Formats: sequence, C-alpha cells, structure tokens
Amino acid sequence: MITAPDTLANNLRAAAAIARFTHGPACPDFAAHQRAAALLERVAAAEDTGARLRAGERAAALRTAEMYLADPEPAEVSA
Repeated sequence: MITAPDTLANNLRAAAAIARFTHGPACPDFAAHQRAAALLERVAAAEDTGARLRAGERAAALRTAEMYLADPEPAEVSA
C-alpha cells in the first residue's frame, strides 16, 4: 500500500482519484465527476504552492471532497 502524509492537498488528491476511478465513461454524470476531479486537483496544487484561487473555489473543493470521501454505508453500531 502506498501512503502519503495526511495533508489537505493529499486528501483532495485522494478524492479526485476516487471521482475519476469510480465514475467511468458509462456514468451518466461522467462530465460532472471529471470537473469535480479537476477542481480538487487545482485546489490541491494551490495548497502546495500557495497559488491564489477564485472566490469560493477552496470551499467548493472541501464540500466536494467531503462528498467523495464520505462513507457511503455507515457502520452499524451494535449494543
């Protein structure tokens, strides 16, 4: 397994990879997932380099990353 430091930029890149690999050309929302991945990668690069982003771009990337990194099946708690 490949590991990387737990940084915002790396988490954004992980979310971008999930968006690209789990939604292929057959997905009806393929273009939207590709745009989301591009946004995540752009913001990750800006986090690394300190480049300026457009207004709201970082917040949009954080919301998008949360969507892709969220557990789709919450764990059941047994008593």
